[in-house]
Amino acid sequence: MVTDERFPERVIFLDVDGVPSSASQVAQVLHAADATMDSGEDLFLRPCLERLALVASRGAAGIVLSSSWRLEPASVEEVRRQLATVKLSLWGATASDATLGPSTRAQEIVDWLQKAQEVTQRCVVLDDLDLGLGSCFVQVNGKEGLSDADVEAAVVTLNSRRGDVSAVLKSFSDAVCGAPWRERWEKLERKSAKKKKQKKEKKEDIW
Repeated sequence: MVTDERFPERVIFLDVDGVPSSASQVAQVLHAADATMDSGEDLFLRPCLERLALVASRGAAGIVLSSSWRLEPASVEEVRRQLATVKLSLWGATASDATLGPSTRAQEIVDWLQKAQEVTQRCVVLDDLDLGLGSCFVQVNGKEGLSDADVEAAVVTLNSRRGDVSAVLKSFSDAVCGAPWRERWEKLERKSAKKKKQKKEKKEDIW
């Protein structure tokens, strides 16, 4: 088997907002009189972090950050700190390709897998947005964060053919060729950006 320290044999692609955090937690933080979001630490839910640790342990997988949190060094360090509270570490992060136009998270995940496919055999993607990545994808209810049911689905994916990287890459390629995938994704990204803007404006109104 080919080995490469840059890549784990199994990987969890982790979104932050809506997975180890939840929309209800975000709302609670934003409405708190003494709320501070400088580090974002109040957005992480301990039960969700513990569930993530279960996925990593039972699935024997490393964690790669696919969230927009990877774009800011301070945010990445906060993710590392939070993962460490449940004895997890961050393996790495997907790259951000400016040539793709609006952030295309699924494409960035696929790009990472294409580079790692000789080493990485299985993967699961945890996100609250539908990324169209086929059987390796577990869509989390962003209002609640990572659930027990999500844990079971993710572990099954990592321990079965559902998470086969070769199948994921083929599925994504077929989807891109057979449907207006990019247009669909960009619509989702615009919707997500609008929600984030509204949350920011709401926070400013509070202050």
